[in-house]
Amino acid sequence: MKVPSMTGPLRIETVDGHLWVVGDGIACLCGDRAEADGLLADLRIRLGTPLLHAVERAFRTLASRGWITQIDRDTTGVVCRAFDARPDAPGFAALCHPVPGDHAVIEAGEGIGDEEADLEAAEIVATALRNAGLTTTIELREGAAYVTAKRVRGEGE
Repeated sequence: MKVPSMTGPLRIETVDGHLWVVGDGIACLCGDRAEADGLLADLRIRLGTPLLHAVERAFRTLASRGWITQIDRDTTGVVCRAFDARPDAPGFAALCHPVPGDHAVIEAGEGIGDEEADLEAAEIVATALRNAGLTTTIELREGAAYVTAKRVRGEGE
């Protein structure tokens, strides 16, 4: 039986009519689509938890410095929203969108079309994320600033 590649993000692949959950060094043969979907969801939660905890640490740091005044995690546990209401702060909302695999995308900015202010907010978020142990990149697309945060894997992982 051919085993699919275990590199890349977690995903479901069909090889020779067999369903596999593969990625991130894992290859698991599944009996049916429901089993594969369940395993994939469970693995994404388990493997994504350290990343989300680092993002939450960064947001708590921003909150302690007065940049963020409210942090909410939605009921699915995958989106962290932070809103700034301080009139003297640059002002931004940040939404964390964990991507299947090993990174999260955080949209940062005021959402009013001020790209310079959005990039400033993104740099503040990126600095907090780096201090929480993540690597970051910032990009501007469609008038919004996005920070991509990736977990740095420790030795032996």
